[in-house]
Amino acid sequence: DILVAGSGTVLCAQEGPILAYGGLLRSTDGGQSWETVFHDEIITSVEICAADPSIWYGASWSALYRSEDAGDTWETYGDVARGTWGPTGVTPGRPVDIQTDPADCDRIVINNYTGGVFESYDGGQTVSMATTGYTGAESYDLAVDPQDASHVLAANTMAPFVSQDG
Repeated sequence: DILVAGSGTVLCAQEGPILAYGGLLRSTDGGQSWETVFHDEIITSVEICAADPSIWYGASWSALYRSEDAGDTWETYGDVARGTWGPTGVTPGRPVDIQTDPADCDRIVINNYTGGVFESYDGGQTVSMATTGYTGAESYDLAVDPQDASHVLAANTMAPFVSQDG
C-alpha cells in the first residue's frame, strides 16, 4: 500500500526567474490519498529499496535524496556551487531511473537522460560513472584535429570528451 512518486514542472517567465514546482509525494493507502513529503524540487526518479522498505531515494537535476525512515526525513547530496550532483566536472542530467542493489540498499545505480549511468556504494553520498563510453548525452559538436586524426574532441550536455586514439 506504500507508494512514492516524484513530480514537477518548470514555468519560465518571459522576464524574471524560472520557477520550479514539484516535489516528492507519498501514499500509505495504495494511492487513495497523497501527502507531499517535500516540495519546490522537480523529482524525476524515485525508488524504495526492496531489501529495506524504510530506505527511499529521490533524484532531481540538482540533488540526490535519501530517507532512512520511509520518507519522514531526508538527506540531500549534491554540489550546491555547481547546482547538480555527481562526479566533479560532470553534469549528470535528468535522472530517469534509480535502482537499488537487492542485497545492499547503499548501492544504487542511476540512469540519466543526457548524462549516462552513475553508481554509488554509499547511498548517494559519493557518485561515480558506471559506464565507459556511454553517456546518454546529446552531442553538440565534434572536431577532428586536422594535424592528427586520432585526436578527437566532442562537446555535449554532460562534459567535454577527448580521445587520443580516434
